[in-house]
Parts: sequence; structure tokens; C-alpha cells
Amino acid sequence: MKFTINAGEFARALKPSLEIATKNTKKEFNAANKITIDANEDGIIFSAYGGTASIVSNISDKYFGDINYKCVEEGSATVDAVIMMDSLLVFSSSDVNVSFSSGQLIISLIDDEDIVQPVTTFDESVNVPKVAENFIKEVIINREILIEGINKVSFAIAFEERQRNYMCLILESSKNKFRFAAGSNSRFAISDTKGENIGNKSKTQIIFPKYNISNINKILYDASDKNIIIKYAEADVKDGSPEQIVLEFSESGINLCIFAIDPSIKYPNLDAIINFDYPNKIYCDIKDWNMTVAGISATMHIDSDIIHNTEVTANTEKEFLKVETKTLLKAKNKVKFTDDKKCMTNNPAPWFRCNSLYLKEMVSKANKDGEIAIHFENQEKLEDLPNDEKRMKPILIKFSANANGARNTVENFYMFFSCSTK
Repeated sequence: MKFTINAGEFARALKPSLEIATKNTKKEFNAANKITIDANEDGIIFSAYGGTASIVSNISDKYFGDINYKCVEEGSATVDAVIMMDSLLVFSSSDVNVSFSSGQLIISLIDDEDIVQPVTTFDESVNVPKVAENFIKEVIINREILIEGINKVSFAIAFEERQRNYMCLILESSKNKFRFAAGSNSRFAISDTKGENIGNKSKTQIIFPKYNISNINKILYDASDKNIIIKYAEADVKDGSPEQIVLEFSESGINLCIFAIDPSIKYPNLDAIINFDYPNKIYCDIKDWNMTVAGISATMHIDSDIIHNTEVTANTEKEFLKVETKTLLKAKNKVKFTDDKKCMTNNPAPWFRCNSLYLKEMVSKANKDGEIAIHFENQEKLEDLPNDEKRMKPILIKFSANANGARNTVENFYMFFSCSTK
């Protein structure tokens, strides 16, 4: 194998494969940290597989205008992914010779072949799992909408093994709407993007496993595609293809496959909470929560507070929320109502108690300004019930809509979380 190429563009083309070969890989997986390079007259193909995801990238003038690729001799080599990238960066944006013979891959400067970087190679090629031939789901989505949706809700993904059903991120496509959702059973985040001529005619749901969310996001950021095609296929015993999610980057020449999908995952009905008619609805400015949440955070340094909860009570007469931590250090603050005419309560002082972290997230994940609506049931109804009967709807936060004029879309963000009885 021998070819000439621009080192800078070659390194840029290598980045998605480096991501899959080295990040979120299975422990002690044989193909991890390796990339196979196949060179032919038409271009180069990178293959990487870390056990939970694989990638095949096509590298040619079609996708990289300044790559200056010329094949001298066809062939393939499997290299250490990190050493390959670091070696290419040595040459910056210069044109280089890349050759492989007698078990060695050598990168040398075209203008001075005395400047050489050797790269570690392996005898065994990276063999990626078979891509499915028949897919039962397909979603076409704007790349920027996909990035924004993932970023908006990924913080809420469950991280404990006992919450395996929630160690994932949901993409739901329906007529004129995309929904992103993640949660941990006790707390959920939902982002809806609505606009004309987006989404599928009928509701289509794709469930991404947690382990490769950061891989997907990094590759999305570096790509230039306008739209991404996402497909889902069940395992096919006949053709040997495993269950998989495929992301096609048609403008970048990349096929990203995600594996290790749990087919048993069933997500709860989120609309049952979002559309529920709560008896108490309080409106306030998100900026008015900044000092309150800072006070809550300042009480979180006491080790004896294993459970850190905060109680929120609506003072309907004076039109403010009283916020008090239920901890050894008791922080107290007030958040005023923005519009008493919109606020609704079924009690002079309805209240709820929740994990303090949820209120911190409410502020940190919101827009810097704008109104929020807090919908809740009065927790007082639980006071005389035995513990095994203490149930109420989660507290729902509706954030102000965020319009994107360039795309003609509107994003609505929601969080809901459980109350605490302690």
C-alpha cells in the first residue's frame, strides 16, 4: 500500500473513526484502539469497531476537496488509532507519502523524505459487524436539530445499573415534530421541536443506548451534513446482521452503527404528564430563581445531609413561592409570581417537597431568561396516608418556548420530577 495525501485533511477525516475506536469501547475488546485503512484508486476507507459501535468512513475528493489523494499502490493496513492521529498532526497541513510494507506503516514528508513518522501496525484487520439489509424504521432529521435535542436532554439519562430501562435517550419523530427525552424514573427531561414539513407521517421511535451518546454527538458536531438519516433494524439470523441503529452521513461518506441495544426497553407515556390538568399552576421568571438556587447550593456542604430536599410553598395571598431547604442548614428565600392572573391554585398554600438537585437543574438547563410554569398537586394530600399509598403526580416544569427563525421551528422544553416524602 502506498499513496500521497494532505496530512491535515487526512487527520480531519480520521477523527470520526478515532472517536469510535477509542471512546466508550468494550473492556479488553480486541479491535478497540485500532483502525483499518484500505486504499484503492477511488479513495480510502477507514473501519473502526469498539464493541458497542462501528464506523466505516469513505475518504476521497468527493468528501474532502483539499485532500490531494493519489493512490500509487492499493492495499490495507491496521494501525494504532491514537499513534496514527498524532503522527499525522506532526505534518500539519503538508502533503505526505504513506506507505506500508514489511509490517511497517511509514509517513514521510513529500518535500523531504528524511522527515519520517512510523506508526504501530497489527496483523489482524478490524472487521465491523454486518450492516442490515432490511430496516423497519427510518427518520430523516436536520443535523442541528439532532445536536440541540441531544444536548438538551442527555443530562437526565440514568447512570445506575438498577435503572437500566432508563439508560438511554429517546428520539421520537411524528408529523411536524421531533421529541427528545431522557430520564431516570424519578426525573425526566423532554425537548419538543415543532415545524412545518419535519418528522415522520406516523410516530416513529428510536431508542439510543447511553454508552454511545457522546460518540454520536462528537461526530455530529464535526460533520457538515444538513440532514442525517437514522435507521433501525432488528437482528437478522439469516444474513448475520445484529440489531442496530445506523446513522448515515451521506454528505460526509460516513456510516455509523450503534449496537448493544436493549430491545426490552419500554418508555413511559410522557404526554400523560405534560398534558395533565394540574390543580396548581404558578408562573415565575427563571432569573428570579438564581439567588434562591445559589442559597440551596450553599447548604449542600454538610456531610450529615444524606438526603437534601427543598420545600416549595405557594403563598397565594402575597403572590410568591416560599423556598426552604429541609436540611441542617436551612436556607430560606422567595420567588415572586410573574402574573397572578394566570396562576391557579386549589388551596391558599399548596406545597411540594423535592430533591434539591432537581431545582438546581431546572435553573441550569433553562434559557437564561423567560417565564417558567410550575404545575403540581398539593403534597398535603399525602400527609395522612401510609407510606405504601403515598402517590402523586410528578412536579411538571414548562419552560418558555424558544423560536428558531432560520429553521422556522419552535422548541418547547419540559422537566418533571417526583416529590419527596422525607
